[in-house]
Amino acid sequence: MHDLTGAADRVPASTGGEGVSPEPQAVCPMCGGHKVGDCIDLDDRPTGELFCVRCGAVWKGRETKRCSRCGEVKPLEEFPLDRTSSDGRFSHCLACKRETSRMDRRAKGVPARKTYPQLRDQEWLEQKHLRERKTPKEIAAELGCEADLVRAYLRQAGVRTIPERALVVLRGARQGGEA
Repeated sequence: MHDLTGAADRVPASTGGEGVSPEPQAVCPMCGGHKVGDCIDLDDRPTGELFCVRCGAVWKGRETKRCSRCGEVKPLEEFPLDRTSSDGRFSHCLACKRETSRMDRRAKGVPARKTYPQLRDQEWLEQKHLRERKTPKEIAAELGCEADLVRAYLRQAGVRTIPERALVVLRGARQGGEA
């Protein structure tokens, strides 16, 4: 078999229509044959390579795909994996898939996810946790979210966390000194 890594797919002449160019038709770079199939592994999953039925050549498959929803040609990495699909990717790109999911949630009456912009502000987190000496539970109660979410954002922002017991002791020492 021939290994033609990087051989480009050829695009047939436009067939007319509404100004949308057709999907690239794979053509064997060795013999020019049109009987081309997707290579699959032992689990019947696509490998991303193409082969020619006529001459047996194997080469790297296409690296882009057209989104069936928005019509844009995008890199394969922008399409989620789908084991049931012939090319191993969903027909919608990630952006369209997110938008479809968002619209489905709205149609079902599911409220939009609540965001907490304060948690993305490192200075605000430092103020609350290090200066005001509030625990993640107290910060979460103030915002109306879960303490685990606050802990995750503290970690992500690189804010050093003070153990809860130490905060209680520090708070007690501060109040005792003020009295």
